[in-house]
Order: sequence, then C-alpha cells, then structure tokens
Amino acid sequence: MKESLEGERQNAGPLNCTIGMIMIDLDYFKPFNDSYGHEAGEFVWIELAGFRGKFIRNSKIGCRYGVKS
Repeated sequence: MKESLEGERQNAGPLNCTIGMIMIDLDYFKPFNDSYGHEAGEFVWIELAGFRGKFIRNSKIGCRYGVKS
C-alpha cells in the first residue's frame, strides 16, 4: 500500500491532481476469523473487493492494510 500510494503521489504532482483514498474498517473481524476461519475471512474480503469494483474504476489499486495487535 505504501509503495502504491507513493507512486500515485508522484504521478499526481506534475499534473497538479489530487489523490483520493477510501479505507474500510470491519469491526470485530478478528473474532470472525477466529470463529469461522481465515478462509471465510478471505471470502469476505473478496466479496468486499467485488462490491468496491462496481463503484470504482478497475484501473485503481486495491490493497489490504493490516495492523498486528
């Protein structure tokens, strides 16, 4: 994600463009993974990405950002 964001920033600079970012937080996702398994968790993220794709151009970058607790 950091590399992609930096590349987008560098591309936008000379063109005097802005960058937009959307972040989605799923509350209590760790307990979901713990209860149903990581395969089910991956399915949720894949479905979310498909939903996102209906509203955002496919040429844009999708990343998963995780923080270890």
